[in-house]
Amino acid sequence: MEKSKIYTAEMAARAMADQILRGNRYAERFHIEVPEGIERIDDYAFDNLFVMNISLPSTLREIGDYAFRNTPFHNLICPHELRSIGKGAFWRCEYIKNIRFNDKLEFIGEDAFFHCYSSGVVIPKSVKVIEKGAFYGGIDKEDDGTYKIILEAEPDFVFDKNVSDYFSYKDGKLEFHERPEGLMWKSVYC
Repeated sequence: MEKSKIYTAEMAARAMADQILRGNRYAERFHIEVPEGIERIDDYAFDNLFVMNISLPSTLREIGDYAFRNTPFHNLICPHELRSIGKGAFWRCEYIKNIRFNDKLEFIGEDAFFHCYSSGVVIPKSVKVIEKGAFYGGIDKEDDGTYKIILEAEPDFVFDKNVSDYFSYKDGKLEFHERPEGLMWKSVYC
């Protein structure tokens, strides 16, 4: 991939400095717009940066390892072309409440959403691999004790009813009794 299509940690730091130089002293107003044409956000690009709002380009295909670790933004809407979310990409992004994946996403890395306290996640049928711990410690429990993870398998079939028939959560592990055809789990806990 061309270097000009990769958003690096240096670029993120420059964007943050630009916010401050323009007089924005309030972190809750920090907004970074990753430019169109960028296809990859590099490993550790936004690691521990205090950014509340990030706009991702429609051209983005890959989010690198730990790219947004400990970044306090609230919503993640995956661009249409995003295919891969790296290891620990959103590690401890505890303020994310809304995660929306696209229908082209194929890979979710190990610990990608570790301790992201989302109110629920829909895994699209396009996802082929979810590595261990991808959602560990971060999916809210429903009032009835179940977890709000929806797995799409067929175009007209979504596992959103009687989810406990398909998997259960006990002793810190997500165990699958059945799984959609074509979806490979690399671990029994998510």
